[in-house]
Amino acid sequence: TPAWERWSLVAAIPVVAYLALLRTSSTLASTTMWAEDGREFVSDAVNRGVFGSLLRTYNGYMHVPARITAVLATIRLSDAAFVLAVVPCLVAASVGGLVYRAARPHVGSRILRSILALSVVLLPIPASETVANAANMPWCLRFGACWAWLGLAQAPPPGGGRSARLCLRR
Repeated sequence: TPAWERWSLVAAIPVVAYLALLRTSSTLASTTMWAEDGREFVSDAVNRGVFGSLLRTYNGYMHVPARITAVLATIRLSDAAFVLAVVPCLVAASVGGLVYRAARPHVGSRILRSILALSVVLLPIPASETVANAANMPWCLRFGACWAWLGLAQAPPPGGGRSARLCLRR
């Protein structure tokens, strides 16, 4: 990968995150705690502390990324809504960057890889949801994990085992 492409990708992450935040209706996303973000995650972080809230389940799910974000949001509660909106947008944009890089062995065109990467941030959110909330972070993280695995499938395995590489290709 050329150096200019790597730096362009790094520079694109805050820009794409900002676009995702704007897509959510500019001021509303950064001044309102959506869904479970405030009621469950921030409340638990304040009342139970970092360790008491981190591994606590909600509706049967371990929302670790959302709970970490909520802990960050409690550092300065007056900015909690802003943190709970911006961090998930940055995560989604970063996952988009990972998808762009991981798709390289499979998708040669930079334009198609860019569309695929932007889809992480722009496509999966229905009208009633937003990418700018911590509760929705697992969706883009799962998509990114799949692409990370596909990207790793093209890298030689540790120790140079050819049989493992052949299994991953099939």
